[in-house]
Amino acid sequence: MENDKIAPHFNLSYRHLTELPIDLILPKTLNVSNNYLIRLPHDFCLRGDINNLQSLYLDSNILTHLPDGMNNLINIRNLHLFHNRLSRLPDDFGGCGGLAELRQLLLHNNRLIRLPDGFGAPSNLINITQLNISRNRLTCLPNGFGCPSSLPNLEILDLSNNCLKCLPEYFGCLGSFINLEQLYISGNELEYLPEYFGKSGGLAKLKELYFNNNKLSVLPDGIVNLTNLTLFGAAHNYLKCLPNDIGNLNKLSFIGLNTNRLVCLPDSIKNLKDVTYIDISCNELKCLPKDFGNLSAIETFDVSRNHITCFPENFGNLTDLKDLDISFNRLEYIPNSFRKLTSLEKINIHGNNDMVHPPKEYHNLSSKKIIKYYKTFNPPQRLLFPERRRKRWKRTKLLYIPYYTHEEESLLEHIPIEVIGRIEMYVLT
Repeated sequence: MENDKIAPHFNLSYRHLTELPIDLILPKTLNVSNNYLIRLPHDFCLRGDINNLQSLYLDSNILTHLPDGMNNLINIRNLHLFHNRLSRLPDDFGGCGGLAELRQLLLHNNRLIRLPDGFGAPSNLINITQLNISRNRLTCLPNGFGCPSSLPNLEILDLSNNCLKCLPEYFGCLGSFINLEQLYISGNELEYLPEYFGKSGGLAKLKELYFNNNKLSVLPDGIVNLTNLTLFGAAHNYLKCLPNDIGNLNKLSFIGLNTNRLVCLPDSIKNLKDVTYIDISCNELKCLPKDFGNLSAIETFDVSRNHITCFPENFGNLTDLKDLDISFNRLEYIPNSFRKLTSLEKINIHGNNDMVHPPKEYHNLSSKKIIKYYKTFNPPQRLLFPERRRKRWKRTKLLYIPYYTHEEESLLEHIPIEVIGRIEMYVLT
């Protein structure tokens, strides 16, 4: 009965408060966000009614530190401390089995330079499901963070936009983060991921993985074991290649690999038949895998600012493709299979200075007009080589030949023999 008399919710947000009211009786939920609190009373965690608290919202204040004894909040489930000026947490924060009922801890947008040694170690914060420590100044994590048996119920972990140079050795290996579904590590200074990352069943439930804007030059082999991944972002790194078995991640729907140093894509990428979005712009690709057309679910594909010279003929099998950016490559022609891209709504071919099909006057036109060109363009029924064109043949390096069954050989008979040796590329359209 006594517990029923506790006020369920007390909202003191946006009151220009600089300190908590002296006569405040703690309710189950206390919201003091968006004020001007610099500190909490030093005995705040020693109050007799501290066990009433289940949710405490202190976000968007100017707190510089927290009082000792935060582990006394034995019933706290939601703790919001984001958008403050915290540079450290109390040494016992989340350690020694404290804060055992905590489910949600939001610490982003502070000035934290380190976490307590026991933070995230086995037996600590065992019920937490969401942890956000992004946009701080962390350079490393405690050694026990992410090791086997740690944070067993964590589902969402955001470590992005810190100054992390490495992760703990056993981060993401067998027995760690067994329920984690979303992992964000973008905007750090990581040069490599731990050797055991994703191995032996670690991170088995992971669905979203982002480590954009780091300094990674290689991905660990274990990443191909994360077969539940649907969203994968590794943009703005130094990656030169992908694991050969990347096709094992057959549930992927989003791939962001733009602004790396990729020179090729593994053939196994053809197995990613659920992917709808691929961005591999700003790399060093010269071609696409020959079976790239197997990715029939793609709706958005950006391969701009590479060194692509041609597309595989089966590219036209991407019949769900709506948005295509192939600008700033080295394309000389586009296969006539492009006319099969019946869902195409937007296309960018600008910056392909050597392209002759379509002609240059189309390159800066609207997507609608370029698409119309591909749908209405008909290759010539025959190639004739009259004597009066022999002067033009002297400059011929690229030759378009309309493809019809058993007819291409008879057409080649009409090409003067002195031209045949000079041709660098035949394009069967």
